[in-house]
Amino acid sequence: MAGSPRDLRRLAPARRTPFRPAVPYGPPSPGEARIERELLTGLVSEETLFRALHSAQVQGVSPVDALVACTGADVDDITARLAHRLGINVLTEIDFAPDALAANAGIAALQAGILRLPDGTFVAALRGRAIVLLHRFLRTAPHASHRIRLATPNMFTAAVLHAAGKAIADNAASGLENYDPAFSARSRTIVRACFAGAGLIGLGAIVAAAISPLTASFAFGMIFMTLTALRLLAVLGDPAARPFAREPDELLPVYTVLVPLYREASCIRGLIRALDALDYPQAKLDIKILVETNDSETRAALQARHMPNHFEVLVVPDGAPRTKPRALNAGLAAARGSLLAVYDAEDRPDPSQLRIAANAFIRGGPRLACAQARLAIDNIKDGWLTRVFALEYAGLFDALLPGLARSRIFFPLGGTSNHFRTAVLDRIGGWDAWNVTEDADLGVRIARLGYQSRIIQSTTLEEAPNTTKAWLKQRTRWLKGYMVTWSVHMRNPVRLYRDLGLVNFLAFHAFIGGVPISAIILPVFIGGVAGQIVMGVWLSPGASIARALPYLMDGFNLILGFGTAMALAAIGADRRGLKRFAIWIPTVPFYWLLSSVAAWRAIWQLARTPYLWEKTEHGLARTSQSRPLTDCA
Repeated sequence: MAGSPRDLRRLAPARRTPFRPAVPYGPPSPGEARIERELLTGLVSEETLFRALHSAQVQGVSPVDALVACTGADVDDITARLAHRLGINVLTEIDFAPDALAANAGIAALQAGILRLPDGTFVAALRGRAIVLLHRFLRTAPHASHRIRLATPNMFTAAVLHAAGKAIADNAASGLENYDPAFSARSRTIVRACFAGAGLIGLGAIVAAAISPLTASFAFGMIFMTLTALRLLAVLGDPAARPFAREPDELLPVYTVLVPLYREASCIRGLIRALDALDYPQAKLDIKILVETNDSETRAALQARHMPNHFEVLVVPDGAPRTKPRALNAGLAAARGSLLAVYDAEDRPDPSQLRIAANAFIRGGPRLACAQARLAIDNIKDGWLTRVFALEYAGLFDALLPGLARSRIFFPLGGTSNHFRTAVLDRIGGWDAWNVTEDADLGVRIARLGYQSRIIQSTTLEEAPNTTKAWLKQRTRWLKGYMVTWSVHMRNPVRLYRDLGLVNFLAFHAFIGGVPISAIILPVFIGGVAGQIVMGVWLSPGASIARALPYLMDGFNLILGFGTAMALAAIGADRRGLKRFAIWIPTVPFYWLLSSVAAWRAIWQLARTPYLWEKTEHGLARTSQSRPLTDCA
């Protein structure tokens, strides 16, 4: 019966899904919009109400949501006035027991905007659909008004996390493992196997090079040749960018933006400015800044900064491991958008990026799960390291990945500026909280389950590490995560092959396995060739072809490998407009050797701290192509 307590509960069903139930969030029906107009009439000025109703009509959202997001209204004041009109109280402080709800109930509450406490009390968020439901319920059951409290969106989220924080934290850490243990990196057995395998590859390379140079040359050569063949796809050319159709605001979906922060107080001002510049209907933007409970400095910086009403700070419930993917899983639980983007603290995305990505999803069909934006280095002039990093990114995001995407070949995702269908993230279990390269792992699972990824013509500028120490920490984490990802998905090679097919199976091994393996064996590879050249053994008049062949093969593979890598950097530099930095391309081999240091460091960490997330410090850039250095300083 309309107006029964069941009507309130139906917005928050507790279904058994990896992260959350699918709760529809869309435009209100004509009847719902009429109820909201009636409730808002006289509550705000006529001018403000007119602006809210106009925005609601243009954007295809509820009048209440438009009032909050688009008019700059005082949310606390609107909440108090509306609660008074409905005859209910405002939630001003959290006075109920913590951790009283299960994860499903808490996650469903975050989605629906209705929280039901064990004592029968209801807390509703200032959202259009929740307000309409409250109004209908109170018309038929006015005696129940004392059991209902209205909360601002931020206070509502805080209340849900208080009531179900521990369960949501556990879900964020173990959701993928509960969904399918075969996909989780949490198993210490897998980590030990990964360490043993990587170590044996490194030691085996040394032993094989000493005992059987021909066998070693063939094995190493296959790895380098596979990577070389995939790089050659870049020469196919980058097709001209399709002008994206600017969809009407009312047809655009709700978009959630997740920004995980940890010790990023110095970047808050620039981050808010960059996110506020996004060209997307504000009432359809669900921006969530994720911050850890123990990061008091960043939390204080956020509290001190005025943010638009469509921004929300979500304090991730405390738990282990303290990693970016665990924070993202907590954000996924609260996401209201049917599309979802991930940005880092130092990112400066193209303002039109959300529209471009939404257009790609609208036109890409239901199998398109991820749209990866291109990444470029902002502080390119900081030094040699950032210059070569910028060339590496140009070769990757402006040449190689577009070529792979055009050929429908698997490619690993970047860790930021990737855009997803939220329903697909739910379906595949979200991020693996125990994998320190969560982006690569997620890309593999997307491909394994038959979905597609695409590169879009939109760029995000980000800050590169400008010291060797910081660069090594970041690259160690990346390579460690690749090793773990390869080990996780090779638990069942037959199933992996069936899921991916031959071409993607080979691409998986080339990128996820081949990149760290090539970094591990590169010093051995170079050392063998250099040693023989110095000794002059295979150049001596008496040297046999059989004895010289492995070293000739090594030399050929090195020249071809370095040559294609430098060609890729040159192509990317041309497309990115970095021709003036092309003089640094010949130094790429030294950059590769630095990667080898990171690879051996990653093996050491696998043995001691496999889940350690070495934080990349931001705000250290000395130059910038696009923004004031005070953005992150």
